[in-house]
Amino acid sequence: DAYSAFPRDAQYDESGDGDSETAVTAVDATHWSTDTSNTSGSLTVDDGGDEVESVRFEADSLASGDNATATFDLTEHDAAITGDEDKRYLQLVVNVDALTSGAVVEIRAVDDDGDYKAGVIDPTADSASTSTIATATGSGIVYQVQLADLSVEGSGAGTFNNIESLEVDVAEADATVELFGIDLERKSEWVFGEHVDAENTEDEETTTVSEPSGYTTLTDLSGSLLADAEINDLQVPIKYTAGASEAGSATSTAAENYPSFDERLEQVERLSTESAIDLSHSNLTLELDQALPSERYHAVELATETENTDDPEDMSWSDVAGSLSGPETTATLEDLVESGTEYAVRIRTVLTSDEFSSSTESSGGLFGGGGGGGAQGSGGGGFFSGARGAVLAIAGAGTAYFGFVRKRLLG
Repeated sequence: DAYSAFPRDAQYDESGDGDSETAVTAVDATHWSTDTSNTSGSLTVDDGGDEVESVRFEADSLASGDNATATFDLTEHDAAITGDEDKRYLQLVVNVDALTSGAVVEIRAVDDDGDYKAGVIDPTADSASTSTIATATGSGIVYQVQLADLSVEGSGAGTFNNIESLEVDVAEADATVELFGIDLERKSEWVFGEHVDAENTEDEETTTVSEPSGYTTLTDLSGSLLADAEINDLQVPIKYTAGASEAGSATSTAAENYPSFDERLEQVERLSTESAIDLSHSNLTLELDQALPSERYHAVELATETENTDDPEDMSWSDVAGSLSGPETTATLEDLVESGTEYAVRIRTVLTSDEFSSSTESSGGLFGGGGGGGAQGSGGGGFFSGARGAVLAIAGAGTAYFGFVRKRLLG
């Protein structure tokens, strides 16, 4: 709501029934007008995407010397700012979708005689300047500056009093800009949260986040700005583990031909990604944490596209034991996992009786306490009970996972 609150307490007659009952917001294209008298090109203002309320400005076919302006008139809504102008903040959340070489986009707070203060999107601008919003295309750009820190420009008396409009001016070449958040009334910055460096050390330092950039890790949505936030295009690290799957099995037999060991275990695990509306995956790999020496893995085999095959003996297995490299390492069994495809892994290992007993205790034993499936880092109450748990836990070295691991945040 903070992004669309400006101008506050202004309403209009959306339905045409004579009653002003709908809140006015600057991120609604309805309230913007355009002036293209100084160009043979065009400036289109329309509503942005469906997921998040926004207003989009697209300038097309502008030539050198041209400019086109979109205006949000505060006086039409009895919302002119007539006091403490320099204490106010120009606050924006911007996508710069297109920025042709030579283009200059100014987002201006304009006073009653034509003077203005502006933030600038310009490929040639000084990125360190207070007035620079962006110098290239980008998404989710947060810009906050107190108007006192911007210089006065324009055709008026050279003072800055009574803010009566907000303008988006595109000059010299084509550009497309989308605004998700706009405010001119606040006297303080938006605060997005706190960032902790060197947490739980003597060098721990907490800083306030007012202009987040790029992908941001969130641990809590509390706080005035994010308390009621709805996260769109959420990206999370995720893993799917055999511990969360109910499709696997394990059997044990006496290790009669192996004098140093007592049990020979065979495990078959079947894993696939979750599917849901608006859920996608990228950069998935199939990995196995190795705890035992490689010679104790008598087989590590992989089969793909197994969703329509019930009997493991009917699956087409390939040997991937060559991926193993030693205890406490992670073996990559498949570099590129395809979403929607089921994978099966078959593992044969040999164990001593103590290893077998410890790992199959109902409490999880020596190897219990590993996570299940879901967001990476989530806990669980142990993988499984019984012999099946022993294989997974050994493969996972105690805190183990066995399954798909995200290399980076979801797209």
